[in-house]
Amino acid sequence: MALLRYRLGDRGQLIAGACSCGSAARSIKLLGRVPNSMTVDTITFSSDHLMEALGSLGVHQPSDCQFQVLWEGHRYRVRLLLSLATPQAITTDVVRAALRGAHELHEVIVSPRCLDFEVQRADIDRFARTQRGKVPVLYQHGISG
Repeated sequence: MALLRYRLGDRGQLIAGACSCGSAARSIKLLGRVPNSMTVDTITFSSDHLMEALGSLGVHQPSDCQFQVLWEGHRYRVRLLLSLATPQAITTDVVRAALRGAHELHEVIVSPRCLDFEVQRADIDRFARTQRGKVPVLYQHGISG
C-alpha cells in the first residue's frame, strides 16, 4: 500500500511491531493536532498555552477566542477576542492575572514593545480569518521586520 503525504496538522508516531490486523505495513498511532504557534519578537507560544491559561476562566473551546497581535511599526497591540458564549465576568484584568502563570504569553503582554492589552467580547463574525476563511486562535497582522 502506498503512503500518501499531505499536511494536515496531525501528529503521529510509528508503532513498532506488527499490526494487530496481520498487515505487514507499519502502523501509525495518531497523537492529535499540532498546536498552532506564534512568535512575537523572540517569544514563541502555542494555542495550547493560551487555552490552558483561559481554561481556568471557563474558556474551553478554541473557537471561543482569538489572540490577536496587531503590529504598528515596531510596536504592537494585543487584543484577546472572546465570543459571546464565554463567561461575562472575564475582563482584561482577570485575563492579565491568569496569563501571569503562562510565562510566554505574559512576556508578550508586558513587553516594552506592547502598546496595549485588552479583552473584547465579540461575535465570532468579528474574528479575523485566513485567506481560506478559517478562524485561527492566534493571529498577527502588520508584522514588521
